Amino acid sequence: MQLLPVATCFGYVVLLVVLPLQLLGVHGQSVATVGVQMLALSAPMLVLPLLAARWATWLGSTRLCVAGLLLCALGCICCRGRRHIRCRRNGSRCWC
Repeated sequence: MQLLPVATCFGYVVLLVVLPLQLLGVHGQSVATVGVQMLALSAPMLVLPLLAARWATWLGSTRLCVAGLLLCALGCICCRGRRHIRCRRNGSRCWC
């Protein structure tokens, strides 16, 4: 069983669902600001599949998948700093 689709789901698809809700609800950003931020997150998906097809011919699909997962893990490590904030709507505490 291959777990690459599951890793993709955790690394990218979850961000498309959870991140806008957190930016709107917890951080109190406007809908337009969140929309622009989500465009910046989604824009590489227009270009990277074309590049990945070329890279797969040079590197092989296994190395390319491993490199992508390592890059995703590095991003998770860089974003792991959590801070305690107070929600703007109801005053409850949450982690972000």
